[in-house]
Amino acid sequence: FANYSEYLWLEHKYGKDEADFHRIQELQGYLQSAEQGIHPLIYFGYDDKEDMFDAHSYNKGGLVLHMLRNYVGDEAFFASLNKYLVDNEFSDVEGHELRLAFEDVTGEDLNWFFNQWFYSEGHPELKVDYDYDDETGEVIVQVAQTQNAEEMPPIFVLPVDVDVYVNGEVQRHRILINQRKQEFRLPAPADPELIVFDGDGMLLAKIDESKSEEEYISQLKLAPNILHRLKALQELRESDNPEVQALFKQTLNDDFWLLRLFATNLVELDDETEPQLLKMATEDPHSAVRETVLGKLAESGDSTYVDVIKSAINNDPALSVVSAALKALLELDKEEALSVAEKLESEKSESIILALAGLYADAGRTDKLPFFEENLNKVGGFSQFGFIEDYTNLAVQASPEQMIEVATQLKAIAMNDGKLFWMRYVATKSINDLHAALAEQKEAAATEEEKMKIATADEQLISIIEVVKAWEKDERVQRMYAGFPDPPLKP
Repeated sequence: FANYSEYLWLEHKYGKDEADFHRIQELQGYLQSAEQGIHPLIYFGYDDKEDMFDAHSYNKGGLVLHMLRNYVGDEAFFASLNKYLVDNEFSDVEGHELRLAFEDVTGEDLNWFFNQWFYSEGHPELKVDYDYDDETGEVIVQVAQTQNAEEMPPIFVLPVDVDVYVNGEVQRHRILINQRKQEFRLPAPADPELIVFDGDGMLLAKIDESKSEEEYISQLKLAPNILHRLKALQELRESDNPEVQALFKQTLNDDFWLLRLFATNLVELDDETEPQLLKMATEDPHSAVRETVLGKLAESGDSTYVDVIKSAINNDPALSVVSAALKALLELDKEEALSVAEKLESEKSESIILALAGLYADAGRTDKLPFFEENLNKVGGFSQFGFIEDYTNLAVQASPEQMIEVATQLKAIAMNDGKLFWMRYVATKSINDLHAALAEQKEAAATEEEKMKIATADEQLISIIEVVKAWEKDERVQRMYAGFPDPPLKP
C-alpha cells in the first residue's frame, strides 16, 4: 500500500501520465529483480525478516493493487479499501481480510486473483500476434502464455482490454485469457491501422508482440497511454522514414515531458527544429527537458549557442539545469566556462559542486585542487564516488608533491570508520591510481634525477596504501585490497 500510494499521489498531483511512467519504472524494477529469483508476494518462506524488503513486496505489491483497481473499477476499489480499514481498525490483518473486503463490496469471488497474484510466484510472459480476416470482418488476436510452468503458474487468468483502431476511431474489447494458448476474434469493419493489447497498460507481464513501422506510427499518434507511446518511440528511434522524422518533430510539443525529452534526442538540430529547441532550452516546464536540450546544443559544436547556454546558467531556477549548462558551455567555450565556474564556487548545491568538479577535471585545472579539498566532505552518498573520481583524474595531472597531498586527503576517508566500506575502498583505489600514474611517469622520465624524485613520491604513496591496508578490519575490504599496490613495487 505504501508503494501504490506513491502512484496515487503522482496521479493526483501531476496527472495520469506521470503516475503511469512511475508504474513503468516499478515494473522494470520488479522484472529485473525477478531475473535473480522469484517468490510469492505474500511470502512465508523467508530466512531473514530483511528478505521481505524487496521488489516483490514493494514493486510487485503496488503493481498488483493497480491491476486490482483496474479490474474492479475506481468506485469499488476505494470503497473496498475503506471497508478494509474500518472493519479491521486497530487490529492485525492478513491478505484474506483484504480479499474479503473486496468480495463484500463487489459481490464477486476473487480467490482466483489473490491466489495467482498474492500467493503464487512469478508473472505471465505473453506472445501476442495479430491478423485480420477479410471474409468475416474480424481481428484475430492470438495469445500464448510462455512463462516457465515449472517455476510459476502455467496459466494466469488475465482479463485484458484490447483496443482496435479503425479510421482513427477506437473500439475496446474485453477478453479473458485463461488458457495456455488462445485465439480471440473481435469484430472490425476494416483492417485496423492499430491494435493495442492491454489498452490501459496495467498488466504485470512481459509482452512480446511484433508490429510494423506503420503500426508503431499509428500507436504514437493514437494510443493515449504513456506505456504504448514510449514503446512506439523506442521502436521507431532508428527509422529514417520522413514520416517518422516529422512525427518526432511533432512530439517536441507533446504534453508529457518524457516524450518531449525522447523526441529531443531523436530529432536533428536543423533550421526547422532550431527555433523550438532554443525556446525549450530556457522555457520548457520540465528541468530534465531543458538539460537535454542544452546537451544537444553543446553536441552541435556551434558557438552561436553560447548566449542561450549562459542565459540558462544565470537564470534557470533548477540547479541541475545550471550544472548541465556549465558542461554545455565547456564544450563550446572552455575559457568562458571556466570564468563562469569560478563565480559559482561559493554555491553550496551538490549538483553545482559536482558540475564544477567535472569541469575542472576535464580542463586539467590543477590549480583548482584546493576546491576539491574544501568540498570533499560536502558531497555525500553515491555522488561522492564521482567527486573522488574527478579529484583523482585531476590529481594525476598534477606534480608528485600535489599527488601526495591528495593521497593524504583520501587516506582520511579510507581510514574513517564512519564511511561505508565501499567508500573506503573507492578512496584507497584512488590512492592506488595515483601510484599507478607515478609508476608510468617514472618509466617515461627523461633523467635519473627526475626518476628519483618520482620514485620518492611513489614510495610515500605505497606507504600510505600499506597503512590503510593494515588499519582495515573488514574482511570484504581486505580481500579487495589484496591486489594493492598495483603495479607492485619493483625491487
